[in-house]
Amino acid sequence: MLNFASITAQKNASFQQEPSIEDLTRLLTQNIANDSLKVVAIYDWITVNIQYDRYFRRRIEGDTTLTQEPDYVVKSKKAVCIGYAKLVTEMCHLANISAVIIEGFAKGDGQNVDTDEHAWNAVKINKNWYLIDATWGSSGSFYAKKYFLSPPSVFVETHLPHDPIWQLSDQVIGFECFMNGKNCGSDKKRIFQYQDSLAVWATLDSFSQSYNEATRILNYNPKDIRAMRQLAEYYGKTAMAFFSRYAQIRQEVKDKIRQPDNQQSVLQLLESASENLLKAKEQYQRILPFAKKNRYTDAHMNIDLIEENLANIEHEKAFVLKYFR
Repeated sequence: MLNFASITAQKNASFQQEPSIEDLTRLLTQNIANDSLKVVAIYDWITVNIQYDRYFRRRIEGDTTLTQEPDYVVKSKKAVCIGYAKLVTEMCHLANISAVIIEGFAKGDGQNVDTDEHAWNAVKINKNWYLIDATWGSSGSFYAKKYFLSPPSVFVETHLPHDPIWQLSDQVIGFECFMNGKNCGSDKKRIFQYQDSLAVWATLDSFSQSYNEATRILNYNPKDIRAMRQLAEYYGKTAMAFFSRYAQIRQEVKDKIRQPDNQQSVLQLLESASENLLKAKEQYQRILPFAKKNRYTDAHMNIDLIEENLANIEHEKAFVLKYFR
């Protein structure tokens, strides 16, 4: 049985000096054997001790990434949603509990979707995934109870993840239904084997997970700009891997470390780099219609860079045809 008195003492403990996250997590969970109760202790401490930073955007200008990192959040005792989610993830990992950050949209009043995106967590307990929102949990007892390990059907009433896999349901709510209350009748046909999808996702490395996630998001919501960018970056990195392999061979031949490879196999490396760059370009082009008129965006910049790299690859193909025989 969970010793609430013990946890209360732990979360209110006064330290001679600022504790590290490792020390804090160990203090909160050291006498608890059950993973679900460890999550209770972590969630309880965070929602009691970390305040929502309501003046975050007005107070800080420029790069604010570091202010939402777990170490900073624990020291400052303030965070916005991504800071809460990162801290939950970090402390769970230190307690040997799987946890991931979920990003998407939320209805703060249960009716209207917030203009800013939101972040929360999924935690894995006894081979099953559960959802928690420490940000909303910090705002009052009602939210603390409703959005802690609550059924997915309850969560999806107010939280819509970009990736439908994290609805944790075989019958997902449609994007248009959640956002605008449209096409809700068609949701009954949206059958989705989320457990199988999660099982596959869990076997992938982080690079492959990025592709797996982005393609699933775009199948769910073809207008998801973030997923388009994520897929473009995946193809760009894949192209770079092929070109780097070619560049290594080219240098080794130049240094006479190796004999020139079969011309066709070297050309195939360059062709694979080109193919992936074109796929990346396609995704960035999908983003352009969402940009403000006459505005040069990062999508425009990346398309220009891709064009330069494609031209460079064509130059390298000519080099291979001439010198690799």
